Amino acid sequence: MPTVQSLLANCAIDSVDARILLSHLCSTHLGWPRTYLITHHTDELPTALIEHWYELLQKRLLGYPVAYLIGKKSFHDIELQVNAHVLIPRPETELLVEFAISHIESIFNSPNSIFTPASPMLCLDLGTGSGAIILALASYFKKIPEVFHCLNFFASDISLQAIDLAKLNSKNLDLHKNITFFKSNWLTNFPKHLAFDLVLSNPPYIASDDAHLSHGDLRFEPKVALTDGFDGLNAYRLILKSLSHYLNSGAIVVFEHGFEQAVAIQCLLQDHDFIGVLTNKDFSGSNRITFAQSK
Repeated sequence: MPTVQSLLANCAIDSVDARILLSHLCSTHLGWPRTYLITHHTDELPTALIEHWYELLQKRLLGYPVAYLIGKKSFHDIELQVNAHVLIPRPETELLVEFAISHIESIFNSPNSIFTPASPMLCLDLGTGSGAIILALASYFKKIPEVFHCLNFFASDISLQAIDLAKLNSKNLDLHKNITFFKSNWLTNFPKHLAFDLVLSNPPYIASDDAHLSHGDLRFEPKVALTDGFDGLNAYRLILKSLSHYLNSGAIVVFEHGFEQAVAIQCLLQDHDFIGVLTNKDFSGSNRITFAQSK
């Protein structure tokens, strides 16, 4: 019978991907922790696991993303279930979470903070997908109760399948009582009385004619979450068209965008009377996050 050692030694895919897939299968079929791939590498593996291995191996050879094959992805110290209805969370998007954490901490470290459990700070994730951004943010502050109880979390997506998955992830992280989800095409279905203090969004920003859409993992991810069907800026236009009606004075808006879109996003924000418009770079030094403040 094949062993961990023999399967990995005769594998046609990337070695890191192979280990992730095999670790997942050994956990699913045998209940093994990840370390067993090393300590039990000569153990014979059962037939059901081997059959499942070759099934996943063939799909990976066709290009299916590893995250979809194992149904999960780590993101900013949390683990999320993912499927073909949502984007696979990227490391670059963790920058939105880090920015939000820093911003919220600066507010609550200030003696002039106006937020209390009775009058909380409202945080919104537009186009939430798997819930990665809002769940990572809520999970971080859940460890700081004195701040957590002064925050209210909201998230929206146009896809009901995405909302259902984000709700499942919130339940798995024991955050389902702390986040309100809306099915909405950006802000069209939002209650009129809501006014947010922090808005985060990683909308579809790839232009419809971008060749990257037909390469790599992007081939298998939902097109509606990748491209706006136009020039890559239409989602920002639609959001900003109505966003001002849902913001408190001094609210912060943070967008992730393509590395060549910073100037265009800055101009859109300025055209909608936002102030203090700035852009931060990602891990590779590319412009990736642009933020601004409402008047």
